Amino acid sequence: MPRRYLLGQMDDEEQAIVEQRLLTDDDFFAELEMCRDELVESYLAHELTAAERESFEQNFLASPEGKRAKGFARALNRYVINQRTASEKPGWAEQLAAFWRSQTVLLRGAAAVAVILIVVGIFWVASWQRPQSIATIELPNTIFTRSGEQPVRRVTLATDVLRVNLKLPMAPAPGTRYRAELRSDKGASQVWEGIVPEGQSVSLDIPAKQLSAGLFSINISAQGTDGSLSRVPGSYQVIIE
Repeated sequence: MPRRYLLGQMDDEEQAIVEQRLLTDDDFFAELEMCRDELVESYLAHELTAAERESFEQNFLASPEGKRAKGFARALNRYVINQRTASEKPGWAEQLAAFWRSQTVLLRGAAAVAVILIVVGIFWVASWQRPQSIATIELPNTIFTRSGEQPVRRVTLATDVLRVNLKLPMAPAPGTRYRAELRSDKGASQVWEGIVPEGQSVSLDIPAKQLSAGLFSINISAQGTDGSLSRVPGSYQVIIE
């Protein structure tokens, strides 16, 4: 039943019954939240059928009254992947070697001095680079929110780094470290190991160049001293525009 509700496969009467039950039945609410997390992961892994994927995009951000949030589907489709095949030509090393062999001793000496000055200049400029700009956001765990009542956080990046603070469902035990996995709707993933929590939160610094437009989901696991992982309930989701 929760899966059909989240995919918008119920008529108005069935939907009203489910929404009334969500207000009174905590176990049913927890079951629906777990089903929602599974649907998100299946969507990111491209495991849904074409019909389920279309229903998910149209109904994932539905309000308790059953209104469809069509903006989610538009946000997911608002990106274009352009790849250009590099033309066949000699690499910079081969070109430099050919040029070097064609020069006189005097010109070679002048070129060597110029290269040294350029290298020194590059290191000097690098040492004076501006500090990275950082945008910080707080993302709630999905177990803290009821379906449809709080839309997925949307972020338009205008900085070098996105710092994401993730509140844990419960306070960590002393010495606990965490593993975080960031997954995109394009199938890409990135992992952080050995994260030390700050109070009841963990933080990730994600370079903006690694965040293309689309839906991202973050899963957290506690790391045992023996290398074992214990998944933290719920997940954290954000849409990059």
